[in-house]
This record gives sequence, structure tokens and C-alpha cells, in this order.
Amino acid sequence: MSPKDTPVGIIIPQPPDEDEKLRNLLDELQPAHSKRRNERFIKAYPSIVLAKARDVSTKDILDTLERGGLKLHPQKFREMMKEEEKRRAEHGDSVCCAHCGQALSVSQAADSSHAGKENHG
Repeated sequence: MSPKDTPVGIIIPQPPDEDEKLRNLLDELQPAHSKRRNERFIKAYPSIVLAKARDVSTKDILDTLERGGLKLHPQKFREMMKEEEKRRAEHGDSVCCAHCGQALSVSQAADSSHAGKENHG
């Protein structure tokens, strides 16, 4: 069908030019696995710290992260926890205890004074 034969209002798509093909290919790219893993970990970090404050074991946290699609070796988990705590401290962004409002660090989260609701009036 030539353009003259095309019914009014019907648009015949044209094949994309080379520049458009390149833009489409770039738009479809996903970040590297390690970047996605880090982004997911950063989003989960506050919940991890609060779980530690409730005395949840690292093994249980790692198992839960894996069930959620974020599998980490225990050593990598510890490294990422330290790095994220440091990054947040540099930016003044801390995770706070839900009961007393005190800023928690990874080491404080494991402290028995933040292990349960009964210690927060």
C-alpha cells in the first residue's frame, strides 16, 4: 500500500533510525548485579538494624535476605553493614530506635538495652 493508498488517520510506523536504535538499546540496559545488590541492601539497611536491635540473629537476617532475593555471604554482609553505617554517619542519616528514638549503630543494635520493648517506657 503506498502512502496515497493509506487510509486517513492510520500511521504506518517507520523503522527506527540508527540513533534511535542506539537510544533504545541504552534505555534497556540494567545496572550491574553488584550495583542492584548494593541498592537493595541500602534500602533494607534500616530494617536490618532494627531486626538486630530486636536480637534477631545474623543467620536469620541472612536467610530472610536470601528469601527476598538478596543472597550475601556472611563476611560480605558484615562489610556492607560497616560501609553503610559509615556512609550514613558521614551524612548524618541514622536509624533510630522505634521506642526511645535513640540513634542506633550496628554495634548498639545488638546491645541488650535495645533488644526488646520492655526496656523502653
